Amino acid sequence: MRRRSTRRSAGPSSRKASSITKCPERLFRLLEQAGVPTHFVERLSDRELLTKKVTIVPVEVVVRNVVAGSLAKRLGLKEGDPIEPAIVEWYYKNDALGDPLIADEHIRLLKLATPEQLVEMKRLALQVNRVLPSVLP
Repeated sequence: MRRRSTRRSAGPSSRKASSITKCPERLFRLLEQAGVPTHFVERLSDRELLTKKVTIVPVEVVVRNVVAGSLAKRLGLKEGDPIEPAIVEWYYKNDALGDPLIADEHIRLLKLATPEQLVEMKRLALQVNRVLPSVLP
């Protein structure tokens, strides 16, 4: 099943409206070329993308290459220090709970994803982490 995704611009600029869908299109195509599946199908116009309908797993995946933010506070690490190899963290997307950091076992307990899905999510997150630095500053 497919669905249209309409992106609204903050203003009337036609250049800005055009970039609202061109930038995500470029990133999705780059990821797909690197073997990362996405929900992107095609850009329909300057304001519309066609995407596959997906089921959202309520887990935020964070890949850390540098100590920052909550990681520095939680563990008393120095902000800006590199992390090699990168680490993957999971956060339960639940506003009422404040999106807490969770472990693999919590994800299984809550039946948010299977162990096999977690392995695939981590693999894809690390693949994205290898691709994006080539296009993002």
